[in-house]
Amino acid sequence: MRQENEAKKIWFIRHQYTVGGVCAQGTVELKNGAVIENAMNGITNWHPGDWNAMGGIIIANGATFRNNRRSIEFMKYRNYIPNSNTEANNFAFLPYSLFFQYYCC
Repeated sequence: MRQENEAKKIWFIRHQYTVGGVCAQGTVELKNGAVIENAMNGITNWHPGDWNAMGGIIIANGATFRNNRRSIEFMKYRNYIPNSNTEANNFAFLPYSLFFQYYCC
């Protein structure tokens, strides 16, 4: 029997910017050939069941996602620039990452 792995989870804190030298946002960074495999959700940017806890920075540079039901789950949320309430784009960076799905029996 194949066991499904838990997701890497990052939670929302209103914005993704550094304030006073500290990043208030949860961050997942995969590098140096990192592999996430056999997961229901490889990475998720929300706290399931809490619609007020979404966001996070996802960086996957050269990572491999293999045989996951869902490799990366991006839940929509509003990102704001601190002290201005100006809405900004989500931060995610996935260069050179590979996604594979193998089907068996």
